[in-house]
Amino acid sequence: MQTTVLTNTVITMLVLILAGFGAAKLGIIDKTASKKLSALIINIGQPFLMVSSLLESEFSIENLKLGLFIVLLAAGIHTVTITISLISTVGLKNVNERQITRFSMVFANNAFYGYPILRAVFGAKGVFWGSFYCVFFNILLWTWGMFVLSRANRSIKMSPVKIFFNLGTLSVSLGLIYYVSRIPSSSLCVRQWNIWGDFVPPSRC
Repeated sequence: MQTTVLTNTVITMLVLILAGFGAAKLGIIDKTASKKLSALIINIGQPFLMVSSLLESEFSIENLKLGLFIVLLAAGIHTVTITISLISTVGLKNVNERQITRFSMVFANNAFYGYPILRAVFGAKGVFWGSFYCVFFNILLWTWGMFVLSRANRSIKMSPVKIFFNLGTLSVSLGLIYYVSRIPSSSLCVRQWNIWGDFVPPSRC
C-alpha cells in the first residue's frame, strides 16, 4: 500500500515538473513567475505545513525522543556526505568549481521534494519526522554551507542571525511550542494551517 502511495506521489510530482517545464517553454511562466511561485511554496507553504503537522501529531515523550534521534541521524548522514564531498573534490583545481560542487553534494532539496513524499506515505507523522531532520539541515546550511559558498564568492557572508532565525527553524520551533505545551487547538485553527500548508504539492493524497 505504501509503495503504491509513494509511486503515485512521485508520478504526480513528475507530472507537475513536466507541466511547469512545458509552461516555461510556451512562455506561460517566465523566470520571474517561476521564482515567485517557488518563494510562495518555500516561504509560506512549507512553514505552514510543518506547523500543521506538529499540531496534528499526538503528544508523547517517545515522539520527542524519536525527534532527537532523527536530529542525531541527520548529523551522522551529513558528516558522511561532507567527508565524501571533501575527498571527491580534492582534484578540482578551480576553487569556485570545487566549493560549489561540495555544496551541491551535501545540500539536496530535501524539504521541497521530501515533505510531499513523507506526507503522502506517512501522513502528518511523516512531516513531523522530516521537520526534525530539516532543523539540523537548516543550521548546517547557514553555517558550513555559507562558509563553503563564501570561499567561492567573497560577497557571500555568513549571517549568525540566519543560523537560527530562518523560516525552516522558526516554523518548527513554533510548532514544537504548541506540541510540547499541549495548547488546545480548535479544528478551525488546524484547518487554516492545513489550507496554507496544502500549497506544497502534491496536496493531500
